[in-house]
Amino acid sequence: MIDYAAFVSALRIPLEGRRLAVVKQAFDQIGGGDAVTVGAAKGCFAYEEFDKFCELMGCPSGDDAACITWEAFCEFYADISMSSFDDKAFIKLVENTW
Repeated sequence: MIDYAAFVSALRIPLEGRRLAVVKQAFDQIGGGDAVTVGAAKGCFAYEEFDKFCELMGCPSGDDAACITWEAFCEFYADISMSSFDDKAFIKLVENTW
């Protein structure tokens, strides 16, 4: 049996360069450090679908004190980065979200 999650993870290219810089800038805008709270992230999120973001991140949207780690945030955007071949479009997406 094929573990598709492991297969896709093996194909994923880590964030680097401009993409990593804009993701780090967004995380720092929320609060930075090693982790930020869900409440802080909610306050910076530009769209109404914050619950969907939390669901995709695997964190509870109703618990403002729950933490989002830098690692999880970076992994989330590494997954999104795989679907965008255009650096400018990816950067605009991240900047517009936060």
